[in-house]
Amino acid sequence: YKPLNVSGNWMSKASMFFERCVDKKDRFTFREEFDFRYNHSVDLVSDNNGETTKLLRSTVHNYNVRGNTSLKYSINKRSFVLGANVNWKRQFGNRDNFSSLSAADINYYFRANGPLVWDIDVTSTFNIYSRRGYASSAMNDDHFVWNLTLSRPFLKSKALIFKLEVCDLLGDVSDTRTVVNAQGFTETWYNSIPHYAMLHVCYKFNTMSKKKNSDK
Repeated sequence: YKPLNVSGNWMSKASMFFERCVDKKDRFTFREEFDFRYNHSVDLVSDNNGETTKLLRSTVHNYNVRGNTSLKYSINKRSFVLGANVNWKRQFGNRDNFSSLSAADINYYFRANGPLVWDIDVTSTFNIYSRRGYASSAMNDDHFVWNLTLSRPFLKSKALIFKLEVCDLLGDVSDTRTVVNAQGFTETWYNSIPHYAMLHVCYKFNTMSKKKNSDK
C-alpha cells in the first residue's frame, strides 16, 4: 500500500438565465437557460509493462453544455409548457487507450395543468428522453414517459382532498442509469417500480385559533 497525491483537478462554470413575456396580455412566457462547465480531471493510472508496474499521469478534459428552452402559455388558471432540454458532453484524454466521447442527452417535454370540470384539477406531463452519440448502440435509445395527476377537494372548506397519481402510463421508464465521468464508464441497474397508480387522501387543518375583534 502506497499513498500518492496528484494535483491539477479544477472546474469552471458559466451560466445564463433569461425569461420574459412575449405578448401584450402576458400569456406567453419564453424561458431560456444555458450552462457551460469544464472539468479538468487528473488521476494516476497503472500501466503494466512486463514485470514492472508504472504509474502514469492521466488528464481528462470534460466539456459539458446544457440548454433548456421552453414556452409557456397561461390562461384562466390553466398553463401549458412546451420545451426541450439538451445536455451535450465532450470528453477526451491523453492516454492511448482512452475512448473519447461526444454524446447528447435530449429531453422533450409537454406539461399541462389547470382545472377541468366538477372542481377537478389535472396535471399531465409527457416526456421523450433520447440519447445519441454513444459508442454502444444499446445506449442510443428513446423512452416515452407520461405522468398524470387528478385531484379534487371536498367539504365546504375544501380541506379534504383526494388525489389520484398515475406514473409512467406507457410503462417505458428505463431502470438503467449510465454515467460517463472523468476516469471511467459506469452503468447501474435499479430495481424500480413499474408504472403504477397511487391514491392520496389529504386533509388540511389549521390549529390557530381565530381572534375576535373587540369593539372599542
